[in-house]
Amino acid sequence: MNFRIDINALRAISVLSVFLYHLRNPINDMPLLSGGFLGVDIFFVISGFLISKIINDEIERTKKFNISAFYLRRFRRIFPAFFVMLLIVTFFSSGLLNLSDKINTFLSGISSIFFVSNLYFWLSDIGYAEAEGINIFLHTWSLSVEEQFYIVLPLFLLFISVLNRKFTFLLLFFTFSFFVSIYLSNNYSNFNFFNPISRFWEFLFGTFLAIYKKNLDLIKINDLFKNILILISLSFIFLSFFTFEDSFKHPGLITLPVIFCCSLIICLFKNDLYIAQIFKLQIIQQLGSISYS
Repeated sequence: MNFRIDINALRAISVLSVFLYHLRNPINDMPLLSGGFLGVDIFFVISGFLISKIINDEIERTKKFNISAFYLRRFRRIFPAFFVMLLIVTFFSSGLLNLSDKINTFLSGISSIFFVSNLYFWLSDIGYAEAEGINIFLHTWSLSVEEQFYIVLPLFLLFISVLNRKFTFLLLFFTFSFFVSIYLSNNYSNFNFFNPISRFWEFLFGTFLAIYKKNLDLIKINDLFKNILILISLSFIFLSFFTFEDSFKHPGLITLPVIFCCSLIICLFKNDLYIAQIFKLQIIQQLGSISYS
C-alpha cells in the first residue's frame, strides 16, 4: 500500500507519548506525561488499519488469503529488532539482578517470545504502574496483544468474507469486545488492562476504516472542514495525554474519544491539506519511521 504520512506521524506521536509517560518527574516521582500510555491504544488503531487493509485487499483481489506468507512477513517485520532487544537486555540484566529477579526476567522473556507476556504479567497479579521497574520486559505486553490479534484477524476476515456478512460480524465482534472492556474496567481493572479481548475493539476501529474507507470517501467534506476536524482531533489527543491518569478506568468507555479522534484523522487526512504540513515535519517522519525499533 502507498506510504501514509499521517500514519507515520501518528506512530511518532504515539511512541513519543509512551516514552514521556515512562520518564519520571524528579519532584513528585509521577509520570512526565500522565496519559502518555494512550499512545499504545493509538498504535492499536494504526495496526488494525494497516493489517486489515493488507488482508482485506488480498481477499477481495484473489478470493483467498495466504496465511503462511502473512505470518512470514510479520516475522520478518517484528523479530529482528525484538530479538536484539531480548538478547541485549537479558545479557546485561543477568549481571545486575538478584536470583529472584533473574528468574522473573527469564520467565517474562520466554513468555514474550511466544507472545503471551500480557497474560504472564496479568497472572503475576501486579498492576502495570506497580510492575514498572520490576519486570524488565513489561513493555512487551502490547506486542503480545498485537500478535494475538494478528492470529485471529486473518481467519476472521476470511470467514466473514465467505459468508458475505462483513459489516454484521465486525459490528458484533466490536460490540462484544467493547462491552467486555467496559465491564472489566469496572470490576477487574488489572485483567482488563492486559486482556486482549478488551483491546480488540481498538484494532477493529482500524479494521472498519480499512474496509469501508472507500465508502466514507464518497461523503463530500470541504477541505477547510477537514483541516478543522483534524486539528480538533489532534488537540483532543494531546489534551488526553496531559489529563489521563493511571487511575482511570482504561481501556473502556473513557478511551473511546481518543480512539475515535485517531480514526477520524486517518479517515480525513490528505497530503494537500494545510494541516498536513505539521505531519510532514522531518523530525516527526523520522521518528515515525523508527518507532517500532
